[in-house]
Amino acid sequence: MKLFRAISARIAMAFIASDRKDGDFVSLRRRLDSFLEKHGDDYPFMLAFDGLVLSSAERGEEGTRRFTQCWELLADDESFNARYVSLFCRFMLNLQDEQIRISAREEASRLKVDSWISWFLNFPPEEKLEDIIRERTEKSEMGKTRQSEASASFDF
Repeated sequence: MKLFRAISARIAMAFIASDRKDGDFVSLRRRLDSFLEKHGDDYPFMLAFDGLVLSSAERGEEGTRRFTQCWELLADDESFNARYVSLFCRFMLNLQDEQIRISAREEASRLKVDSWISWFLNFPPEEKLEDIIRERTEKSEMGKTRQSEASASFDF
C-alpha cells in the first residue's frame, strides 16, 4: 500500500509540474489542493510550493501562512531535504532582508536534495528578486485579489 501511495504521489506531482510548466493556474490549483489533501503529510515541501502558488495568485497572506506552516513543521527535521525546504521558506519569508536571503541561498546551494524538491522550490535568481519584491509591494498596496491576473504573474 505504501508503494502505491508513493507512486500515486509522484504521478500527481508530475501533473502539477506539467501544469506549472504550461502556466495552467486553474488546473494546477485543483491538482495541488487534491495532492495536499491526500499526500501533504508525506510531502511537506509541497506546502512551500503552495506558498509560491498562493503568492503568485495575489494571495500573499495565505502564501506567507503556508511558508510559515512548512517552516515550523520541519523545524526539528535535520535531513538535507528538510533543511533545504526550511531555508527556502526562510528566504521567501524574508525577501526584504538581503542578508537572510543571501545566507539561505548559499547554505541551500551546498545541500544535496531530492530533484523534485529543487525543481518545485527553485530559488529565484538575484536579478529577478527586485521585480518580485516590487510586484509584491505593488500588489499589497493595491489590495487587489483578482485571480484572472494571477496567470500573468505565474512565473516562479
